[in-house]
Amino acid sequence: MKTFAAFIASASARWDFDSYVVRPVKEPEFTLGERPLSELNCAPYLKKNLCTELNWNPVCGTDGKFRANPCIFKSEYCYGKTDVDFLRMGTDCTIDMLMDTDMKKEDLEVIEEPEEPECRIYCPRVYEPVCGDDGVLYDNDCQLRLRNCLNGTNVREQFGANRMLAQVCHAGVTYGNRDMFILAKCDAQRDGNKNARDWEATDGVCQLTRVQRCNKACPMINDPICGSDGIRYANECVMESVAACSGEEITRLRPPHRMYAPVCGSNGVQYSNDLVFLWAKCQAQDSESA
Repeated sequence: MKTFAAFIASASARWDFDSYVVRPVKEPEFTLGERPLSELNCAPYLKKNLCTELNWNPVCGTDGKFRANPCIFKSEYCYGKTDVDFLRMGTDCTIDMLMDTDMKKEDLEVIEEPEEPECRIYCPRVYEPVCGDDGVLYDNDCQLRLRNCLNGTNVREQFGANRMLAQVCHAGVTYGNRDMFILAKCDAQRDGNKNARDWEATDGVCQLTRVQRCNKACPMINDPICGSDGIRYANECVMESVAACSGEEITRLRPPHRMYAPVCGSNGVQYSNDLVFLWAKCQAQDSESA
């Protein structure tokens, strides 16, 4: 009877067990930019499971696109994409500088790549929106910190608006100050308006068109004033709206002066001047409404 050891020895003579063992393939030493890609040994890169996109070390090619890491870039070359050469490390793959000069591919390795901030910030996919003081609505406070790291900015969360009156205008709407405008931008983005992040405001009150002044919604406040047309209005906003709709120039009637230039009213009363007449006409409307 054969022993177990003798059986293993007999089987080893008939089969090559090494051919059935899956061993990890090690990427060969080859630094991009130090040698031409034509010297690359492609055998390891033609095997499966050599490269993974989880290793983030972006590489730019001369086609203006970046790959996740050097392994993937070299793998694409070995699979037939030989018309793309190494440009630089990083994600800035613009090649305008090559078109404006007489540089050749052999000179690419001497291009100094810009320093990129190393941002090891991994944000959760949680929607807890925060409003930045740049007027952009971020998914959460982590996304705001990540944007600051990537752009080298110092954007902070906009918690509220101050009460200082420094009016700004956007699209015909006047806001009390720039903080209020920023909060309005974020509210619009929260409601689904993606273009709101590009809104810009100018200093000062909006100059409304005649149609806008005519259609302006006035507050229902009883603060009566007399117009220069002798009509009593509920408040100044109503007077301005009527003036815009009629096309007439109606201003607030001031107390009459003492100049004597008598005029006669339809009620048979003589007034010392036209302003006194208009003032009396307006006051009469006040007594009639009472």
